[in-house]
Amino acid sequence: MSLPYLIIQLFSRGQPKMKHFGFLALILVLPFLGCSPGQRMREIHWDSRHQSGLTAELATIVSAPKKDQYLSTSVFGQKVEHWQPTTGGFPIADSWVKVIRDARGGPQFIRAQVSEFEPSREDLDRARQLESRKQIILDKAWKSFAELRTAKKIFPARVILKQKMLRFEPQLEIVFFTQDDTDVVQLTLSGRGKLIERRSIAQHLTRGSGMVFLGVPERSNLTEVEFSDLVGDGTLNSSVLKVESEIANRAFSPTHEFRFSPTDKPFDEVQAYYYVERSLAWLKKEFGVTLPFQLGIKVHVGGLKPSNAAFYYKGNIRLGDGDNVTYRNIPRDPTVVVHEAAHALVEVLAGLPQDKEGGSLNEGYADFIAALFLDNPRMAEYSYLKGPFRRSLENDLVAGRDFKGGLYHDATIVGGTLWDLRNALGTQVAGKVAIGSLSKLGAGSQFKDFAPAIVSACENLGLDSTQTELLQSVLKKRGWL
Repeated sequence: MSLPYLIIQLFSRGQPKMKHFGFLALILVLPFLGCSPGQRMREIHWDSRHQSGLTAELATIVSAPKKDQYLSTSVFGQKVEHWQPTTGGFPIADSWVKVIRDARGGPQFIRAQVSEFEPSREDLDRARQLESRKQIILDKAWKSFAELRTAKKIFPARVILKQKMLRFEPQLEIVFFTQDDTDVVQLTLSGRGKLIERRSIAQHLTRGSGMVFLGVPERSNLTEVEFSDLVGDGTLNSSVLKVESEIANRAFSPTHEFRFSPTDKPFDEVQAYYYVERSLAWLKKEFGVTLPFQLGIKVHVGGLKPSNAAFYYKGNIRLGDGDNVTYRNIPRDPTVVVHEAAHALVEVLAGLPQDKEGGSLNEGYADFIAALFLDNPRMAEYSYLKGPFRRSLENDLVAGRDFKGGLYHDATIVGGTLWDLRNALGTQVAGKVAIGSLSKLGAGSQFKDFAPAIVSACENLGLDSTQTELLQSVLKKRGWL
């Protein structure tokens, strides 16, 4: 039990005698007052290969009955799970748990970030009060924030517990798609409805067919392809993938023959469906990975208004047409479309964030998965108009030395390293190393976790000495070791 926790509990119970020790208590906890959320959290690393059996604490963490934002999938015969812990039914902000289980359900690998101390009874009471007043706060927010009134979709609001100084403050999170579907916004409100933060966090089956470009449009001919496992409602909708359009002119065919000219707006739906459907089938065939949800794609976001939107959020991809200044025909660029789909895999396997170092890891892995599938290291090669490509995995940047803090710049170092592994080890092995390492990362992962995750994945795959030396050589050359 930590010192801050003891002090908090004593004061929260209102012991009169403790008031005389106010100054002493302040001195004792002063080192904790200026800590960041990460410093108030404790990281847990456990691997059955190197450590003894589960402690009581670890067993409690991995068997907790209440899990918020829970996701799981299977990789190489193992079950990968991650979730956000809760106390009293309320998620703890900045906390997360990642578990890999064997075929019998036994934990083999655990990474977690948990609070140093538990919310007090008073903290939970205030959270319950906010939960009971949630609709009142939402009604107030509806009147205060015009973008909520025009939002395309609003997800269920949730009460979270955020560490503030020596207590936990209940807050209300609201997430929504903006009116033109070009962004995902999260509003964090206090118990009184005051804005704390606003941030972007950008059947029956049948067969069908369609006309598509098999690769970059400028280097491909229109080709007829077959679509399997369609739901059968005349749209591009299957158990794993659904494509829609923001405009009224939709891709619809009662015979499921989606043959459109590139000058027709519905063509973009067909093209996006093809790229993502084939990349998901490739991930399943080559690496045994499937998504545990139906992936949704919407093209032509923004309607008739030019939009450069291209993002993924919680099972949803949004693609604009481009403004013909910076981007063009975004749904027809295979690297952009597959990159966004790859974020779904990153979310399921690792739960990496959208910003900071974890965000760069997220983007780097998404770039690499797209590049590996398409055999093309140049992202947005077709749609980007201000250069031959937006970014390339063929680079000589070095970790540490060349980090600049830019989300996508630093991501190219991650993606470039993985691309070098592909060149050294081949597509199949590099893909397994990348996906295996993803399963070792979590919501709080940073650059320091990248190389250990790669090495751990290498050990799990049982690479021979030559392959291991090549892998270590790449990591050293790129500045990770």
